[in-house]
Amino acid sequence: MAQRDPMATAGGSLGASGSAGAGSALIGTVAEWLVDQSLGQNAIEDTFDGTCKHLNSVGVPLARGQLIFVTLHPQISSVALTWRAGEGIGRADFSHSEVENTSPQFKRSPFYHILTNNLSLMRRRLAGPAATLDFPALEEFAAEGYTDYLVCSVGFVSPASARWMHGTGILVSWATKRPGGFTDDDIADLLRLQRRLAVACKVSIQEQITRNVLQTYLGKGASDQVLEGAIKRGDGSVEHAVIWYSDMRGSTRLAESMPSEDYLAMLNTYFEITAGAVQERGGDILTFIGDAVLAIFPVPRAVPGEACPIRNEALAAATDALERARAVNVDRKEKGLPEIRFGIALHVGDVVFGNIGIPERLSFSVIGPATNEAVRLEALTKVLDRPILATRDFASCLSQKFEDLGSHALRGVGQPCEVLAPVLESAD
Repeated sequence: MAQRDPMATAGGSLGASGSAGAGSALIGTVAEWLVDQSLGQNAIEDTFDGTCKHLNSVGVPLARGQLIFVTLHPQISSVALTWRAGEGIGRADFSHSEVENTSPQFKRSPFYHILTNNLSLMRRRLAGPAATLDFPALEEFAAEGYTDYLVCSVGFVSPASARWMHGTGILVSWATKRPGGFTDDDIADLLRLQRRLAVACKVSIQEQITRNVLQTYLGKGASDQVLEGAIKRGDGSVEHAVIWYSDMRGSTRLAESMPSEDYLAMLNTYFEITAGAVQERGGDILTFIGDAVLAIFPVPRAVPGEACPIRNEALAAATDALERARAVNVDRKEKGLPEIRFGIALHVGDVVFGNIGIPERLSFSVIGPATNEAVRLEALTKVLDRPILATRDFASCLSQKFEDLGSHALRGVGQPCEVLAPVLESAD
């Protein structure tokens, strides 16, 4: 079949034959597979990897495919999935700063060209007399042996919409190494699948965005429960957990004496020190209360042997936080900035983990006597001048050396609490 060289513009034709190719029935099976993907809960990596493999299996000679989409994540702005025949899927995440400060390399790419010119399709032959290597990336592809390259943009709002950059579409490129490139039937098959692929990707992207947002604002444990159906006020369960509570020292004075932007930067650094240590050790950050951090380390009742290792992780997170603070404060002192100081309380007990609030506005958190005791215990870190305090219940099975500080009354708690402090190599 004679090949035409479609150079697409928004709404333009690629010049492929109007009739379905010989592989039409087989391509139909790939289309049905994509419908099934849309109805299931599938990672977008699996969907794209499966699409590329299915296309190869029905005779479309793919050697490379790439899918780019924008997500909603506190650290990641966009994602690029690259598939290569015989190698599978590779993933690259791009931060918000990388996307906001558009690199010169991206500005010279086919993707940037198709977006800024609001194109839906673009094709470039990479070999032979019709080769058009008008982008640096295409020169690289040609040098690697690719012979034909097709880029498609699908908007989730309207066709050929560049609004995909705000999370409402995908960009897909296809490349082959077959001599002579793609046939018209190959291109017709790829375009036939394009919108079905976009639908399947949209489902996966929106599901991941939902999880990203819930985990960002609720934490992983709470978000998992909400997604499993615990959405009504009162939904929840009784959990056994290590409770972590930390509070920054002198926050009122600092907030009044520092420029607001400097205080906000200091507060975020404090959260990176404390909550960051909790997260790295497997804890679940529930909420930030002003300048306090409330977190838990769930202890499975069905696995009693896990109780001590989990308490060890919580204690390690507390000592990690102190080490981080020491390192940060050296730099802050050199810059004439106030030091970041805080107290940490560690307790263990049963907590009610669930939805509280009003029916229209809920918070998923922990409540109960054990939580209150942890909060009151942290207040003693100022009185006893210790950066970390723990209850005897928490410390009972640990090999770490603790200093017994005696029994102390906790405000609002009926019985005195036996308070201990870990013996630290470098006391703060």
